[in-house]
Amino acid sequence: MAMQSVFPHGYKYDLFISYSDDDVEWVRPFYEALKKDLTRVIGKEVVTFWDKEGLKSGDTWDEKLRDASGDSATLVAILTPTFFDSQYCEKELDSFLGGFSVTGDAAHRSRIFPVELLCPAPKEHPLSACQATRFWGKNRNGNPIEFDPGSAEFKEAIRDLSVAIKAVLLNVSPKNDSAPTGSGRAAVYLADNFLDQSRVLRNSLSHKYDVYPTNPAQLMEMDAAELEKHIQESLDRCFVSVHPLDRKPAADYLVKTQLDLACKSGKARLVWTATQSDELTKLTNDGFEWFSSQQDIEERIRVLSAQPPKAENQATGSNPTIYFLCQDRANADEAEPLLDMLQQKGVSTWVSPLSGSADEAIAKHVKALEELDGCLIYYGNTERDWFDTVFLRLRRHIQERHLRSAIYVGPPPDDFKLRDLKRLPVQVLDKPQAAADYFAGERT
Repeated sequence: MAMQSVFPHGYKYDLFISYSDDDVEWVRPFYEALKKDLTRVIGKEVVTFWDKEGLKSGDTWDEKLRDASGDSATLVAILTPTFFDSQYCEKELDSFLGGFSVTGDAAHRSRIFPVELLCPAPKEHPLSACQATRFWGKNRNGNPIEFDPGSAEFKEAIRDLSVAIKAVLLNVSPKNDSAPTGSGRAAVYLADNFLDQSRVLRNSLSHKYDVYPTNPAQLMEMDAAELEKHIQESLDRCFVSVHPLDRKPAADYLVKTQLDLACKSGKARLVWTATQSDELTKLTNDGFEWFSSQQDIEERIRVLSAQPPKAENQATGSNPTIYFLCQDRANADEAEPLLDMLQQKGVSTWVSPLSGSADEAIAKHVKALEELDGCLIYYGNTERDWFDTVFLRLRRHIQERHLRSAIYVGPPPDDFKLRDLKRLPVQVLDKPQAAADYFAGERT
């Protein structure tokens, strides 16, 4: 029977050793000494993963190493020139961090213990931001040489490392599936698709948030009524839901059920896929924000966590920043007098990106609307199809956030602009001064 950690962090392993196989002759006695000293310092045996002990015949190396490093409370990285050339070491580090940059999270950095054997981390490498324990010195000629296992210098460095690891193990935030309900952390709903995509994201998110459902595999065994009840209860705990669209056929019904319930919840909802499809278009029309990478998903969650949706429009009277949305550079140039007038009135503008596919643009628009105070759509020398697509797909987001918004009618004139557009329940403006007054808080 596998050992269980004496610490309440909930990870399978207390410690993961990451190293290049070229350094195994030094790492072997280092590992034995560290494990023994940790037991002495802590008073109980720690649960460690070292590939020479943890891998069995028939194991898939890549998968086993990724799973073990991602399910470890701390990681010791043996820094040598070959470590930085090793793809395995890079994958282990990436899995431990859940695919998220080590430079972006102090909590991640505090759980990594670099061991300087023959060299420090290069300045451009993310591990250079982590505090390292040196296991090398210089000989009489000034050349670097590693501490011999058993030497006084070696034992002193081992003890320093053991004490540091113990301090972190005593204070690691609980992994999601071990955290009690109401742990005080914000919660994220992850609609697991049972692929590596979800597994890696769950590992990363669990460092900062409670992630629901805690046991996605159980959902596959529930009947329809029980499933809907369980998903709804989980969504109610969360401020955002994430839905990877790639999935195994067996999970198709589950993924669709989660999408439907998330849509009804009214909370922020994100979809993750690198592939455009009719399903993606429908979801973005229904208020889902689309992202194509894990890094963008995590950054969006961070923003949502730090800045919840605004209940009231905060643009009035306080130097607002609005989103200026136009189709192309020609229209943006035509609108220069309008932008100048807005600036004179103290209204800052964030001009929409003018590149990428339509779906990518909509995702960027939605993200901007979450963080800014209003939206001004410039309808100038533009095909009506563009205006209809933008206006209809963003209108719901604008209404949900109570943003001050308007359509600015630029040249050339046409019947739709002069007649039908003004019948819409939205502010229509045609003079720079009127637009500047409107967004500065002075109703025209």
